[in-house]
Amino acid sequence: MQPKYQHTLNNHYKWGWSDDPSNVDWYNKKGTHEAFHIGLGSVTRPHEGFRQECINAAKDMIDKSERPFIAAISGGSDSQVMYLSFMKAGANIKPAVIELGFRGKKVNKHDVEGAYEFCKAWGLTPEVTQLDLEEFCTGECVEYVKEHQIFNPRTAIQLHLAVKYGTKDYTMLMAGGDMVLEKIINSATQKFIPGLWVTNSPVPILQALIDREIPGTTKFFMYSPEMIHSYLDNQVVNGFRMCQEPMFDNYFNIQEGKKVFTGGIWTHYMKPMIYATNWPEMQIRPKYHGFEHLNGYIKDTRGLYRDMLGYIPGDYTVSIPVAPMIDHIANGEGAVKAFSDPWPEIRKANKPIRDKIRAEILEANEEDDLSNLEDIS
Repeated sequence: MQPKYQHTLNNHYKWGWSDDPSNVDWYNKKGTHEAFHIGLGSVTRPHEGFRQECINAAKDMIDKSERPFIAAISGGSDSQVMYLSFMKAGANIKPAVIELGFRGKKVNKHDVEGAYEFCKAWGLTPEVTQLDLEEFCTGECVEYVKEHQIFNPRTAIQLHLAVKYGTKDYTMLMAGGDMVLEKIINSATQKFIPGLWVTNSPVPILQALIDREIPGTTKFFMYSPEMIHSYLDNQVVNGFRMCQEPMFDNYFNIQEGKKVFTGGIWTHYMKPMIYATNWPEMQIRPKYHGFEHLNGYIKDTRGLYRDMLGYIPGDYTVSIPVAPMIDHIANGEGAVKAFSDPWPEIRKANKPIRDKIRAEILEANEEDDLSNLEDIS
């Protein structure tokens, strides 16, 4: 399948399902296949630093788009950097903000306040969408689960915006694709697998844009190999790679049956330093996802969607060791390289342990406290 639009530069970032890694039908759906694969391009020139490569990516998209741009923003660092990149590149662009309601309460006000502060600082007037989350999750979102294998309500909300704005009027922008450098835990041994890894999961939101022929990207920070290289080739990353072993050993107390997100060090500490040093004009804010007051409802809803799908997307990931990945991106001379799960047998052996942890998480009772939230007027 060939996408109608470029969702990354020359569509260098690819994904697909196949039981034969040497013969992947890119941009297909899972079907009966049991293995997920991705493809990554490589640079054709030296990178110009992360800030400039963000602007270069925006310029390339501007040159190739016949429409104005609309960007989903939350006020977080990812959406700020993306939006500023297009502003610096001279784009005709406007911001889009989504306000979520749940049983008469404003549930993501704490998150979108940052978006409104960003708009005020830069003299922007956002397009505002108000969405009843419960109605959405039992209606439109169910259709996205069936059609596009989306099981995360957050992802489905992004698709709602893409369908609303990108179907005919705009080129849609979403600030995803920032690579997370993390440790991988062997669930059976409760030991870290050596090295740092970048894990790639199935990408139903971008697949939905391709299927619906909506122009734009949900993976801005993977738009070009040069941007990826600039993101990974800097002093922050080099220092992180040098200090990884004592940093992770001191930070994490790994226990059997305990879910550990090792990417938290990168997401909450390393990445903000990369962004802030390259984009000093951005506003520094805490990282939110908007559902902090609805963890119980979202957890239960994701469980229902997983049952509808019949599989768990997290069981089909491609973890790439950082060092060989950087080597390919920097020295691949423009070629695309396919990456597959490096240890399918270990992942298969660990599945009962992962299933046990998931079951315990799903069974745990999480109460959603809406008492202190503002009423929808």
